[in-house]
Amino acid sequence: MARAGKLRARKRRGGKKATGSGLSLKSASLVAIGTFILIFATGSFLAELVPLQRLQDLRTVAVEAEGNHLADTLALKLATYTEGARAIARDPQIVALVRAGDQAALARRARELRRPFPWALTLRFLPAGLEQPDKTVEPQIGFACLDMIREARKTRQAPPVEVHVPGTPQQHIDIIQPVLSTDGKRVLAILQMPLKVEALNQWLKTLTVKGGYVSLVQTVANRAGVQLAQYGDANVRSEGRSAEIAVPGTRWKVNLWVPREGELGLFGTWYLLVLLVGALMSFLLILLLWRSLSRTISFDLENFMHMMADELRGRKAHQYPLMLPEFREASRRIANLVESNTMERERDDDATSLSLRELRIEDMDDSQIMDVSQVAVEELDDITAFEQAREARQAPAPKPEPAPASVTPPALPPEEIFKAYDIRGVVGQTLTADHMELIGKALGSEAISRGVHRIAFARDGRLSGPELGQALVKGILSTGVDVVDVGMVPTPLLYYAAAELTDGSGVMLTGSHNPPDYNGIKIVLDGESLSGDAIQTLKERVYNKDFVEGQGQYETHP
Repeated sequence: MARAGKLRARKRRGGKKATGSGLSLKSASLVAIGTFILIFATGSFLAELVPLQRLQDLRTVAVEAEGNHLADTLALKLATYTEGARAIARDPQIVALVRAGDQAALARRARELRRPFPWALTLRFLPAGLEQPDKTVEPQIGFACLDMIREARKTRQAPPVEVHVPGTPQQHIDIIQPVLSTDGKRVLAILQMPLKVEALNQWLKTLTVKGGYVSLVQTVANRAGVQLAQYGDANVRSEGRSAEIAVPGTRWKVNLWVPREGELGLFGTWYLLVLLVGALMSFLLILLLWRSLSRTISFDLENFMHMMADELRGRKAHQYPLMLPEFREASRRIANLVESNTMERERDDDATSLSLRELRIEDMDDSQIMDVSQVAVEELDDITAFEQAREARQAPAPKPEPAPASVTPPALPPEEIFKAYDIRGVVGQTLTADHMELIGKALGSEAISRGVHRIAFARDGRLSGPELGQALVKGILSTGVDVVDVGMVPTPLLYYAAAELTDGSGVMLTGSHNPPDYNGIKIVLDGESLSGDAIQTLKERVYNKDFVEGQGQYETHP
């Protein structure tokens, strides 16, 4: 009885069951495969990143070099005409004819000199002080041409070549060259050599890169570019490499796209193939190792269980072969425990301690201890279940911020909207319909003071256009100036309408390149684009309410 009590006490004091967490052999194998693939992919990526980046840089440089070549070649083809015009303008005979004012002789000489230039529409000499458009000649002389003449007169040099009125029957390439006095200090006349625009397409065809796409674009000041000519496969633009190169001596830019044929991306087919082969080999290798280790563990486990059964029976007959060092270490510890004649791992000072050999299990079969054949290798690890993650709490929606209080616009427009070249502000804040009506009155009054009685009006597609346009037109009409509404058209068409339907006066309601909440007006009166002091004059009229009263007529022009 005493011995049984001691045994029950030992069971109550017995150590806790060993617990732990870990991966099964199969899970460990999968982790190993994934880790190897990740390391392999990362290493391959880093190994190829620098060379591929250098290759891409070289290809970019090559495309830019090709673009420079195209731009220079195009400039060289154009130089036949620009240098020819320059030589004619410096011809002493031409200078003498200009000084003599012999227009008939100049016209005959111009017809003779035009013959070597196949793309030239004409060659003519214009007065140096020309300031008005001329629609009686072909091609017509418009405002853009007048701007080039002013630049040539101011700088005494040829301005950059431009294409004027593209997309219309009057379109042409304009080459302007000043005819200077002998000392080079005065501009005596202006030589104009307009060319056919078709020349650009013909030149591009001879310059096109195989499989690429070339586009020639003209940009003037801050305006959006206008495509002048193009050649090649436009689909290349969505996936090819590109370069934008300025054409010397012009306002043109060559946009070049070339296909990416033969290029290897960072994750090209070859890279994915190598990665796939490496992953497959890793999987097969780890699978073989897993199966081999599984058999080894099963073998050691069966021998270990037999050894334990024999130790408990007290009749260990022979050595049990164990292949894994972990099982051999466990076997050694159990052997030491048996030799110590105690069941407890801790020290027990009780002399009547129960000896391991006193627990006889001779009547037990090995199968009652453990049937190894029914144990899967994954069950050899003591795996604890992963705790399930709690559901994330949904964060409360943020409270909407209170809307800012509306700002009451001032009775008069703020000074800040009167810019250097236009009148422009934020719709509903610095520029309202009331402001626009006042500006319309000031504009009409200024037009009356300049002898202008008819103004063309147009607007762009901004949502604020109808309201502001109605207010602007109302203000202009109240001064007695007639308004011709040409509708929603681009700015160049408004200038064209101003030249055709009026004496060169018009107002364009447009926000230009500014954000959608902006709008404003650009003004031309009697052929003069208002800027600087002229804009400030309109501001003073608004602030002083210096308005003329009358009743203009409103009409629309399709």
